[in-house]
Amino acid sequence: MDHLRRTVLPERQRAAEKEAAQNAEGLAANPKSAQRRHHSGFLDYWWMHAYRRADMLEAIKPLDRYIATARVASGDRRPVFTFLDTSVRPADKVVVDDWDQCNREGKIIHQLTTAGRFSRERLHAELGQIVIGDRPGRENDDEVILLNSMGMAVIDVACAKAVYDRARQAKIGTWLPR
Repeated sequence: MDHLRRTVLPERQRAAEKEAAQNAEGLAANPKSAQRRHHSGFLDYWWMHAYRRADMLEAIKPLDRYIATARVASGDRRPVFTFLDTSVRPADKVVVDDWDQCNREGKIIHQLTTAGRFSRERLHAELGQIVIGDRPGRENDDEVILLNSMGMAVIDVACAKAVYDRARQAKIGTWLPR
């Protein structure tokens, strides 16, 4: 945590100070101007990654590992920090097998939704929408998708069959020994 305090916090403070100066200039020119609170908002949670950023991904690329924390930490729930291998990257899209199943009390999606940190509008797709082609899956090799699967067996089997059929048709995939 000391390393983060020495390296991350000063950068967040500089960005917030620059934003405050720009806001002051804007107010001086126009008292009704909109005030940005993007960087000042980060100061409350300065140790967290607020969103997937290219500069962050570049910064962790040469490292063996980095520290991460879950976004569900809030109120009485303290953040849990863990070291992650750099092959584990923040997600670009969130996919669930079934929204209603995943958004039940106690489930992580429900916790995020209740805390105002996620919503159905921010959801990229349900898994079935991707399988039948209504929504795109990965759109480039660098894209990362977080799948929150609650184990809807019927959907899992149907999706597995569709993926299998597509792989056979495209003559791709790897046969695993029995």
